[in-house]
Amino acid sequence: MNGGPQIPTRESPGPPKTFLGRWLCARSEIEARGLQVLNGVTGFLVHSPEGAAHRALELLGDAELRGRLGENGQLHVKQNFLLTRHLKDYLLLMMALEHPAEDIVQMF
Repeated sequence: MNGGPQIPTRESPGPPKTFLGRWLCARSEIEARGLQVLNGVTGFLVHSPEGAAHRALELLGDAELRGRLGENGQLHVKQNFLLTRHLKDYLLLMMALEHPAEDIVQMF
């Protein structure tokens, strides 16, 4: 289901597209810049080449951890970045404006 960890390089296209694509494919991440990775949830944030090597070996040796981080990343993208999420927010806003006295959360 999930390949090895992804480690962006200087030549890698920058976030957010690269992270979104890899997370949608349920890939775990190791990242040094800390721009997109939720440390310990969707991947690992590292501060040195040695730290990246340590985390890469950890992920390569633990398929369950790799899978969990990848699934978390996939869920993070679905909940925060897809058009359907934005559409839901827009519809909830419209419903809240249309029904100001009602608890919109209870309507769903």
